[in-house]
Amino acid sequence: MNIRFAMTAIVAVVFSASAFAQSTYRMGVTAGANYSTLKSDVFETTSGHLAPTVGVAFQLGFSEFFELNPEISFAQKGGSAQVARYLPEQQPELGSYEYHYNTFELTLVAGLKPIQTLPVRIQLGGFLGSHFEIIDDNNRDWYLGDGSDILTAMPAWRYNNAFSGFDFGAVAGVSVGEGRLRGSVRYYHGMKNLYNNLDFMQEDGSIQTQGFRAGLTWFLK
Repeated sequence: MNIRFAMTAIVAVVFSASAFAQSTYRMGVTAGANYSTLKSDVFETTSGHLAPTVGVAFQLGFSEFFELNPEISFAQKGGSAQVARYLPEQQPELGSYEYHYNTFELTLVAGLKPIQTLPVRIQLGGFLGSHFEIIDDNNRDWYLGDGSDILTAMPAWRYNNAFSGFDFGAVAGVSVGEGRLRGSVRYYHGMKNLYNNLDFMQEDGSIQTQGFRAGLTWFLK
């Protein structure tokens, strides 16, 4: 999937929705919590990262049963990898190395209301994010792995650049509410292989993002 194609598709849907939407159009602010993790075959993830998220949300209504929800948000994501520090004449010290990064995201989900009498909508769509890493490259004593083989261990800091650039993927969730206040819970599944952002790739590898987000949106009207 091409990043330029994904961005063009999202923007096209938003403008098409604006052109054909009925009388329902609202803007609001959204805030919540984001729990993100990393899925990789080049290191073992020990934990995820919990952080707040804030943004601006829109509602484009087509009917009582269908709407589009574009959203622009700022979030911090990441995860922790298992690492080891090798000490002279001692057993390796085990620890966690944190890969944390900031991201601006454009999310577009369609809201489908299956039951007219219930204020619940199923949300399906996608996201496009722009990352910039916030990691200190000076922390160079830790190596990925469990400390069993120093000869093949890779310095953890060398993977920092994987978390700069673009990410995109699928979104699925549920929203609740009919008035100005809405609540939502969503799952974000990154589809881009962030391992390809590294300039020292010697063999195939995979690093992808995933996470859950819960938030409240307050519409201005």
